[in-house]
Amino acid sequence: MAVAATEFEVEDSVEERIVRLEEKVDRVQSDVADLKIDVRRLDAKIDGVNAKVDAVKDSVSELRVEMKDLVSGLRVEMKDLVGGLRVEMKDLVGELRVEMKDLVGAVNVGRFRDKLWWMGIAAGLLSVMAHGFKWI
Repeated sequence: MAVAATEFEVEDSVEERIVRLEEKVDRVQSDVADLKIDVRRLDAKIDGVNAKVDAVKDSVSELRVEMKDLVSGLRVEMKDLVGGLRVEMKDLVGELRVEMKDLVGAVNVGRFRDKLWWMGIAAGLLSVMAHGFKWI
């Protein structure tokens, strides 16, 4: 079904449409100007953050170098201390070995004396028993 062209309502005039378009363009230009201002503010803030990040990066790099030097120094110091401890322990073990050898020798002499003492007691007891039973 075809509709006759006369039934359509007449649209606003071209001038009214242009005025509305100009108002919308003005609003868009205003919004773009606000966005530019915001972008400039953000750009300044981003530059500040970049500067702070660079400062932190430099600080971390310096700290890394310092920690590396400290760990290397600690490693050398620990190596020297362990070497000294090893020598000291070797000397102490040697001294302990000598002391133990002397003590074992003293114990052996003491045990020999105890054996002689107990043999003397046993001989005396046997002698008394032999006389008591009139074996001798």
